[in-house]
Amino acid sequence: MLQTRSERNYFSIPPKDVLRQISHMNGWLYSRVGRFNFRTERFYYRLQWGFLTQHLTETSPVLKRFCLYESTISNAKPGLKVHIRLSSNALAYVSTKERQNHPRTLVLLGDDAQTFQRWLTCLHLARIRKIQDSYSVQQQLGKGADSIVSLGKSKLNPRDQVAIKTIALVPHEGMSSCSYKLEKILYEILLQHKAAQLTRHVAQVFDVFYDENYCHIVMQHCNGGSLSNMLESQQGALAEPFVRYIVTQIGRCILALHQANIVHRDVKCDNVLVQITHSARPRILLADFGFATTLHSHSNRGIFDFCSERLGTQAYVAPEILRGERYGAPADIFSLGVVCYVCLVGVFPSMGRPKLPGRVNETRASLQSDLDRLAKHPGVPPDAVGFCAALLNEDPTKRPIAAALLQHKWIREGYNVTAVARKRPSRNVHSKVVWRRMFHVLVALRALSTLSLVK
Repeated sequence: MLQTRSERNYFSIPPKDVLRQISHMNGWLYSRVGRFNFRTERFYYRLQWGFLTQHLTETSPVLKRFCLYESTISNAKPGLKVHIRLSSNALAYVSTKERQNHPRTLVLLGDDAQTFQRWLTCLHLARIRKIQDSYSVQQQLGKGADSIVSLGKSKLNPRDQVAIKTIALVPHEGMSSCSYKLEKILYEILLQHKAAQLTRHVAQVFDVFYDENYCHIVMQHCNGGSLSNMLESQQGALAEPFVRYIVTQIGRCILALHQANIVHRDVKCDNVLVQITHSARPRILLADFGFATTLHSHSNRGIFDFCSERLGTQAYVAPEILRGERYGAPADIFSLGVVCYVCLVGVFPSMGRPKLPGRVNETRASLQSDLDRLAKHPGVPPDAVGFCAALLNEDPTKRPIAAALLQHKWIREGYNVTAVARKRPSRNVHSKVVWRRMFHVLVALRALSTLSLVK
């Protein structure tokens, strides 16, 4: 239990409604290091989503990560000092390799009373925060292999709707703890959070909660659903102008990711979300960074061939992945080509899948047959056929990079999203426009009458 000093009010814990509004904190603090000969060193700490990370500088990588779930926090002794004792559940989130040198007690010291009060408040929140205190879970939106996506509403503002992804923290391959699974989840969250700061075409991560069995990721909710839901509702292909708009937005997103040395590795219709707004153009977002990875600075390979794991959805996966070769950024370009083909035709290209599972070296159907089907489909211009042919090339070195595909003739022709079937604006929107116009007319008439009286 947290102990406070009654003689100074800046060591008091604020009420719960204030605690809900505080989730992030970063700054410089002093920490005791060493087992026998204690010494005090200055580190940069960052508190986010219930984890306290230690850094040498503001931009350096993580030295140590502390999980504050159910930890004991006390500051009974005089001075700006706080003791954090990690619980057994918190140590379960630490990998076995790091657990040997991982301290059970962390001592932090501050040099400013006001900053120390805020740190104390945030640390207290990190150990007691639960998703039930901030969000109410509504109906289920989707289900994956080990996760469930549900609709949620904020208790602070019930009008704010979010998507809550609940992932089961099951120990991986007989491990005694769930540290490996949580490490992969944290890597996914950090990559998606970083990508959302690079481009507006990535679903944002608002908050993260966790307990003994589950990890809850609070993300941006898209009221238009996924591209797969839209294809099912249309019962076939989408309008060509709308497909061009979707490909343009996702192409810009992939360009921003590749410039930051990030490869998504799971671009598909299920992960393309549609956000319907009051404007004429909906927002297209990319989600689910579970397979995403980044090129490390110390790697001796480039962004085009640094991956070797066979990951992704088989219908969208690039041929070089099925052949067991190294791959990289061109794999996302191929997946985008499959998305474009599916939206234009309504079926998957036959060259994107082996005839029998496990027989990746089997002869594939010709790309030309898929392009002939695309060319014969009504409403598809020849430039769109050439665009898909470039993206679906089996040779990754001959596919265009993200910057080049955005300069394709079919993309540069522009798009007309008004042809897309979307929800009509409500009558309230039209009434507001009518009343606004009437107001401006009355103002103009009054101004004219004033001028006539002056004359």
